[in-house]
Amino acid sequence: MRETVAESDEVFMAKVEKIRTRSHALKELSDAGVSALALTEALEQVGQLHDVLPAVRNFLEHASGIVDLSGTCVRGASVQRNETPTRQAHSCHKRSHKEPKLLAESQGVYLLWKPPGWTVTVGDKDRLLSESALTEGIEEPGVSHSKGWQAAQALQDWVAEQLGHDSPIAMDSKHMHGIVHRLDRETSGILACGRTYKAFYTAKLQFAARQVAKEYVCLCHGHAQPVQGVKSAITRHAKDTQPLAIIDAKLRTVVVSGRSGGRGLRSIVAPDGVRASTEVLAFQHLECPRGKPLSLVKVRLRTGRLHQIRAHLAHLGHPLVGDVPYGGAWAWPDWCPRLFLHAHYLALCINGETLEARLTLPEDLRGALARLLPAVDYTFQASGKSPTQNILDMLLRQEH
Repeated sequence: MRETVAESDEVFMAKVEKIRTRSHALKELSDAGVSALALTEALEQVGQLHDVLPAVRNFLEHASGIVDLSGTCVRGASVQRNETPTRQAHSCHKRSHKEPKLLAESQGVYLLWKPPGWTVTVGDKDRLLSESALTEGIEEPGVSHSKGWQAAQALQDWVAEQLGHDSPIAMDSKHMHGIVHRLDRETSGILACGRTYKAFYTAKLQFAARQVAKEYVCLCHGHAQPVQGVKSAITRHAKDTQPLAIIDAKLRTVVVSGRSGGRGLRSIVAPDGVRASTEVLAFQHLECPRGKPLSLVKVRLRTGRLHQIRAHLAHLGHPLVGDVPYGGAWAWPDWCPRLFLHAHYLALCINGETLEARLTLPEDLRGALARLLPAVDYTFQASGKSPTQNILDMLLRQEH
């Protein structure tokens, strides 16, 4: 294994030297980054990443650092940089909650608020992770934009306009405008974005190595019972400090056709799929006004497959509220404005410093939740909040 690591180091350093000498630095970095991150993801899946990860990290830091120092910018603009690492929270009180905003920054990595209705789609050369490459430019058949929301807007356009003045990567479509990962169009929540090429690849490597904490809140149909899995798909943990359950079910991506003739991608549970693991951290049973059972669930992703939460819960008979592709038309009741899925927590470790952000449910999903009722009699101290808001607060406070 030591010889393999040494050889990998030599190969990576040779690629760095090419980046130094060739004029097409961005293309070289993009192609090399694809290979390095694909290798990281493949080794992580088979449990062989530990010995090779330092070499991959060293390569990406050197290669991206060269591009940053060269001042390379897609539009050739002169950029003034602030090299002092900062960590700060940003407030945008004057902006609508329907617009993106900057939440926090550390070591050149931004955490952004992505509202529902905003797409994260870039050019066809985006191949930094195999599963994200599958989502390029393909709409979901049978799905219109959220009730009450305007046509989809591109998050990468906002990033280029708002962050491009001091961030060359924000103008670079080959590097996803610095956007590190994706959220589905109708999913709201926290998204990571790099201000520099080095920060982008540092964060990207953490995602590929599965070293990022990602938690979501969703509302699904039925009263979920995590201990009653299908063919042991959900495994119960004994310790309170562990997740209530882990959904381990391999997913395979398939292409499907919609009624209008468009094509889209779905993830299905299949034995020949790739490893996919979802932790169930907490859940509370609710009922809609008509008495139908629902479950408010908090999950954490161990892997990041296409539509992973949606596919896993639908497979167990609990499609998300508002999820027509995985649950059918009946899954989208008139009291819910969109897919009930929100990325409420994200944490990365950048050069030894933790960068994290938490976001409670946005206004539209809180409004939908307020129309629901607890399935059992909960007793709360007077707080001026609705019973379901108290349940949400309790669910988000539960430790894991």
